[in-house]
Amino acid sequence: QTCALPIYGQAPVVGEIMRKFATQAEDFERAAKQSTVSELLLQLNDPVRDAEENRFGQNGLLAVGNSEQQPGAELAAYWFMRNAKMFAKVLRLARPGDRVLLIVGSGHRFWLTHLAANTPGVKYVEVQPFLRR
Repeated sequence: QTCALPIYGQAPVVGEIMRKFATQAEDFERAAKQSTVSELLLQLNDPVRDAEENRFGQNGLLAVGNSEQQPGAELAAYWFMRNAKMFAKVLRLARPGDRVLLIVGSGHRFWLTHLAANTPGVKYVEVQPFLRR
């Protein structure tokens, strides 16, 4: 695969991130063949998985760049901004007392969870107990 991100001689960093995502996708494909939907959702909504995905994905990009250009940091910032805008739209639509369920791709869950858990007036409730029922 090619990468549009200028990598400034840091192809191994980007390559490792791409390999980890590919491995994660392969693992999910295998699990999908032998798991229930609830089991898959539990796997995808695991906070440990979210943190690891964010650590090697978005935070891994921070190393890409040089002293003048930092495209990895810019891409990570744009990803956070995308999630912040999604969350801001939810806040604008929700009314006091509303219960809101967000269904998003797993790459968004880390930041949306962080925002929900740390925003005044919002009570974040983890989904796992509901999936285990």
